[in-house]
Amino acid sequence: TRLQLVRRCPTPLAAEREWQQQAEDNVVDRLQRAGLLAPDGDVDKILMTVVNNLLITNNIELPRPVRTRVLLTSPLETFSVGNTIVVSRGLIDTLPDESSLAMVLSHELAHIVLGHNLGSKYAFNDRMLFSDEGTYQNLGFKHIPEEEAAADKKAVEFLKSSPYAQKL
Repeated sequence: TRLQLVRRCPTPLAAEREWQQQAEDNVVDRLQRAGLLAPDGDVDKILMTVVNNLLITNNIELPRPVRTRVLLTSPLETFSVGNTIVVSRGLIDTLPDESSLAMVLSHELAHIVLGHNLGSKYAFNDRMLFSDEGTYQNLGFKHIPEEEAAADKKAVEFLKSSPYAQKL
């Protein structure tokens, strides 16, 4: 019947969110298979605590939850894939305190809130066909300068309203 068909067909917004989630999951899975992401652990819990502090104190509600992951690389780098924030072990090891970590995470959270996601192109599995060695280079997590500037501005707003404001 028509009612059953309506229930099975997601709304355009729900379909878009499912597509974005599929792209995000594909990238995270590919990074895991290539051995570039650390297994979930205590560091992820610390990262999520800081992200949750930023979300709660800024009254940020997103349609999908934010996740954090640790990239097993030495260079100082961070990026977001959909609603997953990825921070390199090298960067984590150089940050002196939780407030510094909040500054890094607030920038990536700003990209998520502003909708600067990688797009849905990685929802197609054939986009993930490359060697493990070439995984990071093939994914290319770069934002345009305008998105970086907007994320910087939004991150400062988040930090001013956060528990880390006095330590910046």
